[in-house]
Amino acid sequence: MFLSGDGAEQIRATFLNMYALDQTLEGDDAAAKGIAEPLNYVLKPQREGGGSNVYFDDVREKLIELQDSNERSSYSMQERIFPLITTNYFICPGNLDELKPIEVVNEMGIFGAFVRTRGEVILNSVPGHYMRCKKADMGEGSMLLGYAACGSPWLH
Repeated sequence: MFLSGDGAEQIRATFLNMYALDQTLEGDDAAAKGIAEPLNYVLKPQREGGGSNVYFDDVREKLIELQDSNERSSYSMQERIFPLITTNYFICPGNLDELKPIEVVNEMGIFGAFVRTRGEVILNSVPGHYMRCKKADMGEGSMLLGYAACGSPWLH
C-alpha cells in the first residue's frame, strides 16, 4: 500500500523544498537563500485564510525586516513553482464587454482521504480534484479572495 525505495524517491523528487525560518543556523541559512534569490521563493505565514503569502522582491524585503525578530519563525519559505503559462478567458460578472484572452497559469489540486487506526488503514482514496486559474503575473492564488477563478480540466 505504501511505496518504498526507488518508487518513493521518484515521488519525493516531485515535491518542492520547504524551509523553516526559525532563529537557528538552518533558519538563517534559509533566510539568506531567500534574500539572495527572492524570485525563487514564496513566504507563507503559518495561518489560514489566503491572501497573506509574500512573493517576488517582497520576499527579500520581508526577510530583511524579520532578520532579528522571533516573528520570522511564524513564516515558512517554499521554493516557488514555475508553471506553464497558457491563454484563457476570465469570465466575471460585469466584464463580458471586455472579454479577451489573457495569460494564465492553472493549478490542479488533488483531494486525498486517509484514515488509520492502530496501524490498520481504514481509508486511502482520492475522492476528487479541483482546478483553479489565475493571471500569470499574479503571485497570490486564492479563489476566496478573488485572485483566481475555478476552472475545469480538458481531459482527452
